[in-house]
Parts: sequence; C-alpha cells; structure tokens
Amino acid sequence: MKNRILLLAVFTLTTIYAIGQSTTTPKDTTRKPYVLTETMPEFPGSFNQYLIDNIKYPLAEKKAGKQGTVYVSFVVEKDGTITNVRIKKGIEGAPGLSEEAIRVIKLMPNWTPGKLNGHPVRIEMTQPIRFYLTGEVKKNKGRRK
Repeated sequence: MKNRILLLAVFTLTTIYAIGQSTTTPKDTTRKPYVLTETMPEFPGSFNQYLIDNIKYPLAEKKAGKQGTVYVSFVVEKDGTITNVRIKKGIEGAPGLSEEAIRVIKLMPNWTPGKLNGHPVRIEMTQPIRFYLTGEVKKNKGRRK
C-alpha cells in the first residue's frame, strides 16, 4: 500500500513538473501582457501613413460633425500579430468612429514584437487615433449644389 501511494505521489509530481516545463505557443494568451519592456514593439513602416491610407471616416459621423480621439488598446503577441483589440475610450455619440478604429487596428500588418531579456513577449499597447474633419469638409457642410 505504501509503495502505491509513493508511486502515485511521484507520478503526480512528475506530471506537475512536466506541465510547468512545457513550451508555450507563440500566442500564449494565458499570461498577462507587459505594458513596458526594454524593447517595445515596432510597426513596420510609418504608422501615421498606414492610418491615412486605411481609415475611412464613417459617413454618419461625418454628417453629424463628430470628431475627436479614440483610444484603442491591443496586444502585440510574441509573433507580432495583433489580438485583444478593444476601445479604451471612444467619442460620445459616435460609435462609428470606434468601430472604424477597431477595424483599422485589426487589419494592421504584423509588428516586430517587443522583447524582455532578449526574448519576445506579449505587450499591451494603447494607440490614440484622431478623427478630425478638415476645414474643407466643414466649409462644404450645408452648401447646396
């Protein structure tokens, strides 16, 4: 009986140790992402140009004159992919701007991942995305054709 209990204890401890030593996948979402590391993630190219090329101002918000800054949070995974995209702060009465910000962030190409002690880690980022109407649009607002 003692041998069985001892064998069971050894087996259990070995299993727990093996699980703890197993390798993680690149998208290990079980660990909380860092917010600051020695090497932060980098967008490939110009982030501002990416926004200029990809944001489509929602027509309803444009007609209503809604503008401002939407703050979007996302995680840059160990492999550079983007996950966990969500709004941290939107613009009151302008849900289309938040939806557009999420759409554009989800479409981003992979980033160069951030590193801690030389190893890629998950990092949570918060990015402000400004939606503003140009003077030309404001001047045309209300003009008859």
